[in-house]
Amino acid sequence: MIDPRKLAAIHIATLGPTFAIGNFACTALLCLCLGAFLLWRANTYQQLTFGFYFVSLSINHILMLLHAWEVNNREGARAEIGDELNRKGSAMAEYRRQSIYLLLPLVVPIVALQRHFRSGNH
Repeated sequence: MIDPRKLAAIHIATLGPTFAIGNFACTALLCLCLGAFLLWRANTYQQLTFGFYFVSLSINHILMLLHAWEVNNREGARAEIGDELNRKGSAMAEYRRQSIYLLLPLVVPIVALQRHFRSGNH
């Protein structure tokens, strides 16, 4: 399953903090604007569905942005990832596989809540 914090760290370690944070921020803003527009102009069930889908994608990317902001630099990213960058090929394959989960509605907040309750911090 997806580990949002590690996914943000891999994104920063491979692409750099400026690009990673900018990517998450722009994607979140674009999805939120598109979702809000679709919801505002919705006349059909399909438009409502697409509007909610894009809003949920923006929530995923806002949370990814917060994780990337916490990691914030390549040294922090390397500390978060550990030895996985030594196996760059497998780390990138894992990164691509986990990135697909970002397209599922609200997967990042659901995983974050699961991790929170499993750790006993509630």
